[in-house]
Amino acid sequence: MTPYLVICLGIFSLLTIRIIKKSGLKIVLPAALIARALLFFTEPSLSEDPYRYLWDGERIAQGESPYQTSPKISGEERVFYEKIKDQDLPSIYPPLAQFFFFIAHLISPGSFFGLKFLLVVFDLVAIFLLYRYRPESLNLYLLSPLVLIETYLGLHLDAFLIPLAIGFIIVEEKRPQLAALLLFLSLLIRPILSIFIPIFILRHKRKSSFWPLVLGFISFIVYSKNSDALITYVRHWEFNASIYYLIKIVIVNHSLYARIISYSLFVFFYLRVMRRRDAYPLVLGLFFLFAPTVYPWYLLPLFIISLIIENPFLILCYNVLLSYSVLIPYWTKGQWEENWVMVLLEYLPVYLLMIRHFSTFEKFLPSIFRK
Repeated sequence: MTPYLVICLGIFSLLTIRIIKKSGLKIVLPAALIARALLFFTEPSLSEDPYRYLWDGERIAQGESPYQTSPKISGEERVFYEKIKDQDLPSIYPPLAQFFFFIAHLISPGSFFGLKFLLVVFDLVAIFLLYRYRPESLNLYLLSPLVLIETYLGLHLDAFLIPLAIGFIIVEEKRPQLAALLLFLSLLIRPILSIFIPIFILRHKRKSSFWPLVLGFISFIVYSKNSDALITYVRHWEFNASIYYLIKIVIVNHSLYARIISYSLFVFFYLRVMRRRDAYPLVLGLFFLFAPTVYPWYLLPLFIISLIIENPFLILCYNVLLSYSVLIPYWTKGQWEENWVMVLLEYLPVYLLMIRHFSTFEKFLPSIFRK
């Protein structure tokens, strides 16, 4: 699938949100099944991450630690794994993600079938949960280009977070212990939902609800200490950022200082919104506005939570597909160059809708963005 097609799908889906939401399930479900079936039989082409997943799973099956070795160190020369990015670095993926990679390897060694099988299972669980508890959100999930592309074409591990995020939002108020357990499991796949922990603790005073979070935090710290690649990622990687880019270009011209300022601003705004009823999607969306690295698949948990709890960041989950424009010069000229026009088009509507959401200076907005 070409970047042009991905971008067009994102724009088309954004323009037809209301139509899809109001359409009957008899129309939406067959279209969703056809799209999933077609993408299931494709190989990942938009990212090299799935090749690393396979390599990590193989290492575990052979009794090796993916945190202690890398394709370059092990002398990996097989053609299938040539697409692995950063071959001199060990794995950065948390323990539960590694377990899924291992299971995928056992199902189908050296191919993507096992990984796709697991992702289909998690996708079906997400569909069931939405159908059972949030049916008004089901249509948009079924035909979401972000979900289809990042789950069935990108094969990204963030798709494993979708049913966990749905379950967390559904049970968080009445069953905090189960919600804490789901949050704990998510930390061991991708720690992005860890930013929910202060809000969760604020809302639930019973100490018995916190033990899974403590276990998750300890597990993540142990994993972090043994992952040199994770430290490299946190310090140096950047892509498709918003406020971070502005700070780096306009104010400090230094990536580390820009990170410090950006995350400090995030903490400031976090404290301002953490008591709101829609705090969970707001803090997650704000994190991506201040983060230095925003790959499209990172937004899968934000997308599903935004379907359940209305907030201005849902549009970002469609616009983020514009970031795939970076692949156009990369595939044609071998140069990784972000298109600043695309970055502006991606984020500007989000800021306009944030003004509308917080009911501040709304009269200055174009009428299309007003309530």
